[in-house]
Amino acid sequence: MFKFIKRADTIDMVGDGATFKNVSISVKTEDGNEYILPITEFSETEIYGVVSQAEARVKICEENGVVTLLAEGGLIRDRSKGQFYDNANNNLNAKAAFSLTFSEIENLKSYTASNLVTFWTLVSRLGREDIKQILPDTQAIIFDSQNTFGCLFATCDKQYKSAFCGSEKGLSAVLQSYKRGLTRFSSVLFFFATDTKPYALPKKITDYGLKFLGKKAAPADKKRYPEIFEYLGWCSWDAFPYCVNHQGLLDKFEEFKSKNIPIRWGIVDDSWAVVDGENGADVMHDRKLLDFKANQKQFPKGFKAALTEVKEKYGVKMGAWHPLEGYWYGFSPDGNVAKEYGKYLTQNDDVRLVVKPTAEDMFGYHNAFYDYLKESGIDFVKVDCQSSLEWFYRNMGTIGEIADAVHTGIEGAVGVHFDGTIINCMGCATEDIWNRPISILNRCSNDFLPEDRKWFIDHILQCTYTCYFYSGLFKGDFDMFWTDDGQAIKNCLLRAISGGPVYVSDKLGRSVAERILPLVLADGRILRCNNSAVPTADCLTVDPRISKKAYKVFNSTNNGLVAAAFNVDKKEKPVNGSLSPFELEGATANKYLAYDFFSGEAQILNKGDEISFTLNNYDDYRYYNFIPVEDGFAVIGLTDKYVTSATCEKFGENKYTVLNGGEFAFYSETKPECVYVDGKKVPFTVKNNYYLVDLGEIAVSHILEFEF
Repeated sequence: MFKFIKRADTIDMVGDGATFKNVSISVKTEDGNEYILPITEFSETEIYGVVSQAEARVKICEENGVVTLLAEGGLIRDRSKGQFYDNANNNLNAKAAFSLTFSEIENLKSYTASNLVTFWTLVSRLGREDIKQILPDTQAIIFDSQNTFGCLFATCDKQYKSAFCGSEKGLSAVLQSYKRGLTRFSSVLFFFATDTKPYALPKKITDYGLKFLGKKAAPADKKRYPEIFEYLGWCSWDAFPYCVNHQGLLDKFEEFKSKNIPIRWGIVDDSWAVVDGENGADVMHDRKLLDFKANQKQFPKGFKAALTEVKEKYGVKMGAWHPLEGYWYGFSPDGNVAKEYGKYLTQNDDVRLVVKPTAEDMFGYHNAFYDYLKESGIDFVKVDCQSSLEWFYRNMGTIGEIADAVHTGIEGAVGVHFDGTIINCMGCATEDIWNRPISILNRCSNDFLPEDRKWFIDHILQCTYTCYFYSGLFKGDFDMFWTDDGQAIKNCLLRAISGGPVYVSDKLGRSVAERILPLVLADGRILRCNNSAVPTADCLTVDPRISKKAYKVFNSTNNGLVAAAFNVDKKEKPVNGSLSPFELEGATANKYLAYDFFSGEAQILNKGDEISFTLNNYDDYRYYNFIPVEDGFAVIGLTDKYVTSATCEKFGENKYTVLNGGEFAFYSETKPECVYVDGKKVPFTVKNNYYLVDLGEIAVSHILEFEF
């Protein structure tokens, strides 16, 4: 039971596995005055504080192991008459209306804080003991306190969102509305839970949180993963920045065809529509949308003609990229959109033209926009710049109201036109990820940067920590990547175990088939893992940039576990590491076969066994498939695919469907009498301590049967 406890002149919050010491509460006004509220009423589940100008009440609720802190209160004009301030000079602060602060977490060893470092991007900050260093706009925290993990989650309620922030006083949870003129608040402050095992905590909290808040959104495991993203894709951005065009699309898909790279979908990225001026790296974010019809200079025969030709020639589906608000700087008042669809638009605080922040207007505009895209041949959308709601809609409503309206309207239109198929982008802010009704995919990283070794370090940490915190709300999109730069194999490996979509963005002529093919089957289907790739438990709250240890991430398949280890040391010094499948979430077997993908070696691991290694620099890494050994037998799978264990499916006693041709590997303590492929007896050979069967190059599935 989590409760308030009074100790002399201080109040602590105490529960299983966590003690938050020296709790205080305060209310802040628009002019910057902060009123520290002395606690005048106290119980185990409720505290109340008041001064002549302000009051606040904090309640603790607990259900199914999840603690909810609720805050309500505001400014007072005459407490005796129950009147509240309505004077414009006495409004609540839009970015910190209320704060609950505690000075420390007792017995804290280490923590990881998921911080919104820009409008849209989460970066995990790892620390030890001192929570005062946690940055503003932190959305979630996992901490280790005497080997019990605690998880704190900020949220977005009907009006207010919350966030965590460290200061000299300790750690504060604050309420933010992003709207001037409010005098009262009533909102969930945060959710919290503890466990000796960390992996169930985020999902447990977010599942309960969605229900408690009455959100339209379902948890990630109840949402449908779009079928098209089970296949390999391509994005036009790096091939044709600022100039994507009809002929360029044809040229790139012809390259894929000539190289036998099974791309099944593409995204027409930025700069395909009509904006007020010429685009370019220095000016694109100042541009406004004139018309959502394709730019005639780049698509002289029209968008429909280009898309029809691409789809008919190459058998692909096509998506269109667009920002949340027309273009990066909104809509031009002189454009065709403003003239034809002006009833859906309004001016914001910055005198920019935006869609009105209601679900009806959001749906109305996007319904018209998507009518055009659908008629042109577009099958899905990638919606960018989502976490800019504060920027576009400041003071036009509370952040909770606006986020709910925006995502309800857009996803309603996506549901009508594209069967709910959408990639959310630049959208990691709390208000976005808690308010998406049907969509499951969310890009969890900054933009891809080619030929940048340090970028990859930031990228892997950003993606995997973000997916740890939010896998209960979305599947992570690790963004596009190149197959011909110095980080290509690491990027391929990371995408292979990501659990999300895989799409490349190579320039024309530069796609490398042998880098891509280990990710997919012959028909382009990704060998996708079950969950999201996340850090191993020993890396979860320990900073791998300074720990001198390897950074390890893992995922699961229907037939086993996968894990990769990277050197992310800040100074690129050698690091040591070890891996054991028994320490990974989801391990159920008593014996595993560890298959080293890059060396082709395999070894048996019993409980207590582990694999040790040294990674000398950023270009040194390890990757293993861990397959359960049952009755002395384990199927490794196709050895030319990263996720080997996902290349086959058991359907009977000693019977397997193998999803592709190629070299198939298996381990058996008893040598088989015979091996049959599609009913025909075939030879098999020994390699090290496992067996190989050649299934040939025919890119079809096979039935494999073992006779002992």
